[in-house]
Amino acid sequence: MFWIMKNYHLPLLCAILFLQISSISSQPFISKAKDISLLFGDINRFSFGEAAFMDVGAISGNKAIVVYRDWGNLGFGTAKIGAFSDDKITFGDSVVFSASNTFLPKTKTVNDSVFLVVYRDMDQSGKGVIVKGILANNSIVFGQSLPFSSAMISSTSLIMMDSISFLIAYKDNGNNGFGTTRSGNLEEGEIILGQEYVFNEATSYENVLMRLSDTTFLISYRDAGNGEAGTLKIGEIINGNIVFNEAAVFSPSPAWDISVAKSNPDRFIISYSNNNETGESILGEIENGLVSFSDPMVFSETEISGTSTIAINDSVSVVSYSDEFNNGTGVSVLAKTVSGETTFGEPVVFNNEGSYTLNGVLLSDSSFLLVFRDEGNEFSGSAIIGKIGFDTSTGIAQNKNRLPHIYPNPSNGLVYLEGEGILKIELTDLNGQIISVFSTNENLIDLRGMDKGIYFLKIYGNGIFSTGKLIIQ
Repeated sequence: MFWIMKNYHLPLLCAILFLQISSISSQPFISKAKDISLLFGDINRFSFGEAAFMDVGAISGNKAIVVYRDWGNLGFGTAKIGAFSDDKITFGDSVVFSASNTFLPKTKTVNDSVFLVVYRDMDQSGKGVIVKGILANNSIVFGQSLPFSSAMISSTSLIMMDSISFLIAYKDNGNNGFGTTRSGNLEEGEIILGQEYVFNEATSYENVLMRLSDTTFLISYRDAGNGEAGTLKIGEIINGNIVFNEAAVFSPSPAWDISVAKSNPDRFIISYSNNNETGESILGEIENGLVSFSDPMVFSETEISGTSTIAINDSVSVVSYSDEFNNGTGVSVLAKTVSGETTFGEPVVFNNEGSYTLNGVLLSDSSFLLVFRDEGNEFSGSAIIGKIGFDTSTGIAQNKNRLPHIYPNPSNGLVYLEGEGILKIELTDLNGQIISVFSTNENLIDLRGMDKGIYFLKIYGNGIFSTGKLIIQ
């Protein structure tokens, strides 16, 4: 494999990022990330009116906290507890944390009973606000909210640095849109805010934080002062002060909808939309004071939006996004890294309708939760659990059966099937309506009576769920 590297020296930390280039298969149903399968449960609604800007945090004890803007209740900031079992999730009652016009809520859990929420309060001129939530007996109680900015903010992010310390990043509209961070602590249950620190003296979008250690962190952003290039910096908290290293560009083109996940203490993955044209990811590893990038890996050759990146373990990550080429369809794709080589599997559709303001969280070593606005279901806030099987002897995610092979594609209507453990196949139209259901007694499906066009095939079986496009011509 030929690598093209760009080097950036970082004296503050020891950091090296290096990437592997991978290609994308043009044949549906044949995973290039071999032996990995991804299964989704049912979609579960947590709002019965229009919702937006949802985020989610995991709580031990098979629970999660969801926060969102509730359009059905005057745009109030709202939270719910979700309890999950296997691939199903049920939600409790709605609890309002902001009885005002609320945008961009983000949440992070502090421990099993405490979580924080930051948001933009339009009833306070768009100022950034933080509030603490307490969980008790499956109910939520919120404390007193506290502004953390003096002017309107956007592009917010929130992380916990340790059991009491947190960090907020945002675009400070009161200071020319500069990228800004602010630390804080929970002292005897009260929120105590530290000073503001500018990390980029230009308009900064996305502003996605990722914790590296108790005192170090990474922030990724779209830098309007440098052609909206995808950029990252590493920061360190020293005696309450924040110091930043020089910027490193990971995408010279505009990087939209950035998401970041850490797979181990020294490795992470960044996903983003490259100039609203393709979906790309970068893997990085931290070592010895250098930042190095190779060419990015493409996971979608068409326009995407709203990425969510979740590291399952050292070897496997899942990238979820809205497929703008297919009317915002919700899609996930698995990436597997073995012996320094990273490959992507085929995209798996988790919702055939528009799926926006997407976010996700790891639930366990083999499952994750996605939250999104379901535009095919009254724009409601919705959630779905994804699961991956693992070979315990290797720690590498893999399917008990090889992923099915459907060919030829495009087809004249005669479609051949190869695979083991398959129980049924559903043929759907682009709206997700089931047209036909097939058993697998034979390895040939006759679709010659179908109109020419694009369809979806959903394949179910023992440890198998696969979906993809079929073109009949």
